[in-house]
Amino acid sequence: PETVDDGAMRFNVEYPATKATETAFEAGDKIGVYITGYKDNIPMALQLGGNYKNNNPVTFDGTSWTADPVIYWDETIAKYDVYAYYPFMIPESVDELPFSVALDQRVAETADALSAYEASDFLYAVKKGVTSDGGEVRLPFKHKMSKLTVNIIKGEDFEGDILEDMTVYIHSTVADCLIDLSTGDVIKDPYASVKTITARKIDAGTHTAIIVPQMLVNKKPLVEIIFRN
Repeated sequence: PETVDDGAMRFNVEYPATKATETAFEAGDKIGVYITGYKDNIPMALQLGGNYKNNNPVTFDGTSWTADPVIYWDETIAKYDVYAYYPFMIPESVDELPFSVALDQRVAETADALSAYEASDFLYAVKKGVTSDGGEVRLPFKHKMSKLTVNIIKGEDFEGDILEDMTVYIHSTVADCLIDLSTGDVIKDPYASVKTITARKIDAGTHTAIIVPQMLVNKKPLVEIIFRN
């Protein structure tokens, strides 16, 4: 069907190949969008408020993305910069947005909340110099957190099956960070203490966790695996 030209800004949101769900964005997923304009061909700086659009939610219905409230092109603005992030939240700052990965990433999704693992996977996209004659605004998202995967394999002398009942802990990592929404840069919170993250189970031999990008102290234990008979 033809696209209706009603003056509304539409978005072509592209997920990373390895999003937390490892498939795609899903119906009900919501991103936050900030939009700034240009004045005398100079881009306006991203601010917490006072932008053309401030943290406008845009939701996926399984087929397309819909902004609510609807975002319209403004004929007085020649170009725009579009900043987007996932999952949606209410930022207290665009320069140093506090963000934390979950300490127990085994917590499952509910009707009202993402799983702890997916909620830890911060995604970011930016498109600069957008004009109203360019069609949809393309937003190619990228991961901003790191992922650590623990694979347990049988040794040469191991007999039997790998135990299903095990817990994998990631020690000595800082779970808190600060994000600059104008660039997508992630900085480990310099004042946060190290904590332990419980990884999510994929299958009997694979556990994975989303962690804040950081230099790890290699003199301390990093991974602990607890088996239960």
